Amino acid sequence: MQFKRIFGHFFILAATFSLSACVSDKGSSGEDGADELLVPGPYASAPHRPIGAVGAGEVKIGKIAVNESGLTLYVFSKDSASRSECSEQCAKKWPPLLTENGMPVAFPGIDGADLGVAKRKDGGKQITLNGKPLYRYSGDTEPGQYSGHNVDPSWHVVNSKGDLIK
Repeated sequence: MQFKRIFGHFFILAATFSLSACVSDKGSSGEDGADELLVPGPYASAPHRPIGAVGAGEVKIGKIAVNESGLTLYVFSKDSASRSECSEQCAKKWPPLLTENGMPVAFPGIDGADLGVAKRKDGGKQITLNGKPLYRYSGDTEPGQYSGHNVDPSWHVVNSKGDLIK
């Protein structure tokens, strides 16, 4: 099973990251459940701070939304339109996808018009896809993993259009 995502050059990020045409191959031994991932060099080594980007990737269950590090994104069915109901202990297990830079960036496979930002109760700016707040799962440590999928009936991987994958 392979997970491939190739990012093009983004001029909006040029001031933050040095871009190169180099592509590095990060994969797994298959033991940890991660699929193989192709990520351009600058993104693979970027600091782990919220730049606010959403892209698309392909895994066994379909085309999914991923963050700038290639980690699978999820939605919480108890959230209402553009309002997160996951905070405190919940947010430790399911970290919200945040942005510090205003509007999120759409990487290939995502329509930028589908992205938005919702203000959280804690003041953070959470990225939304078609109005649904996005999260990571703390158990996913490698690109291509989706171990949070259906761990609870309320959490689902989201596809590149913001629809639940059940």
